[in-house]
Amino acid sequence: MRCFLFILLFLLTPASAQAQNTAGAFRLSGAQDIALAFYKTGGKTPPYESWIRKSARYTTTAPYLRPRVLAAEKEALQKAYRDFNPQSDVLTLGTRISASVHLMQADEQTPWPRYELHFDLPVSSPPSFPYTYLDNKYVLIPSDPDSLLRQTISKDRYDYLARVLQNESAPLTLIFQMRPVRAEMENPVRDIDGEIMWPLITELAAISLWNEKGAQLWENTMVTGIGPASDELMNLKQNRGQNIPY
Repeated sequence: MRCFLFILLFLLTPASAQAQNTAGAFRLSGAQDIALAFYKTGGKTPPYESWIRKSARYTTTAPYLRPRVLAAEKEALQKAYRDFNPQSDVLTLGTRISASVHLMQADEQTPWPRYELHFDLPVSSPPSFPYTYLDNKYVLIPSDPDSLLRQTISKDRYDYLARVLQNESAPLTLIFQMRPVRAEMENPVRDIDGEIMWPLITELAAISLWNEKGAQLWENTMVTGIGPASDELMNLKQNRGQNIPY
């Protein structure tokens, strides 16, 4: 028997217009990407034909052409499923935020001062990211939600961001790339309206901060060699001549 958990989920507008415009080299993941990643991570085959028959492209096509649409769409979905590798690929999300730097004093747990970059996400904590694909809902849940709220930084980076953020009056954009680690195929949850959602547990692979003009202010690649995250960030920095202190 399936276990239905009840949790309170908050919407984080993962594909805001500013996020799309700020980091144009990033392709933000859509609902179909999330659905395919859920099935691939869980080791199950998606219901391709059921998905296609419910899609607008299929239902708005003349009946005599629908077999052709079904075949083409199924081939495209199967290819996307085959190509996605949960061990090396990432899901890219973005949202508008405000950010601030903080000098944290020594305490019992950390006996020395530390510098942190804090993100004010437009949600209550812990953050989660819901998506709807056709008639199913999925939710990305970070395994370490605190990593999306604050990051430890060096003194040099603290000094740099303290200067830069003083001049940034417009909302910033946070781009973060998540790697799927577990799909809860047998343990759905419910949103605040009681609707079923399928959780995809993720870990943070890379995260970067951008201003309204599309300049990168900061980045942190959590895992080396993750492919799309590290490559895109490096290309953007080289193309735009960013001088980000590390």
